[in-house]
Amino acid sequence: MFTNIPEPEKTNYIEIIQNLGGTVSDEKTFDLTATHLILRNPIKNEKLLSSIASGKWILHPDYLKESEVQKRFLPEIDFEWGGPGTCKYMQNIAPNSEKLAKCPIRWRKKLNGNKDMFGAFHNWKVVVFAEDKAKLSTYTKILEAGGAEIVPTSDADSALDTISHVFVDVKKKNGCKVDLTSFVSHNIKCLKPEYLAFYLTEDPLPDVDSFILAEAKELMDASASSSKRHAMSSATR
Repeated sequence: MFTNIPEPEKTNYIEIIQNLGGTVSDEKTFDLTATHLILRNPIKNEKLLSSIASGKWILHPDYLKESEVQKRFLPEIDFEWGGPGTCKYMQNIAPNSEKLAKCPIRWRKKLNGNKDMFGAFHNWKVVVFAEDKAKLSTYTKILEAGGAEIVPTSDADSALDTISHVFVDVKKKNGCKVDLTSFVSHNIKCLKPEYLAFYLTEDPLPDVDSFILAEAKELMDASASSSKRHAMSSATR
């Protein structure tokens, strides 16, 4: 796979891969069957985040240039983003992209070193609410790439005991359009989708409570206040 590579340059890389006996996935969206992602500069998009979440090799294009010279696919480690071989490339990226550039090797090693962990979101069971179909597709692909199980919104009520996360990206008009009451009452984290990128790029992992939806916080606070009043009432009897 490729991302953030200009078309003329990408055409040359495709030819190199094919000449060396490899195959190319040139889909516009993430391809789970691909083994490598080639990118010049880290960019927070579906392909990169999905590749990180699934532990794929994420390499600088120089990997293909050097492989062409040697007439064989070289060991990837010297060209992997986040590894020691890419330190020289870090000088050319924006400061706010450094964490994104450093995390591919961390997740690949973590996932490859744990045979019981099938992706960064292993054991997550998730419901995603998003009005924009493109965003819904992106969130779903990233989560599934990381091993999460997606629960259709139509089945959410019957799966409340097993759902681990709810992500909501809807336009706000007179409050959230999604009723979070049942999720909050089952202690399910109701989060902003931005949590996915931060979860993959931050080390140590970010505080999940920082990404809880405002509407969910209000419900949680109301529930806590109600429980406190009930406890005080019981104590005075």
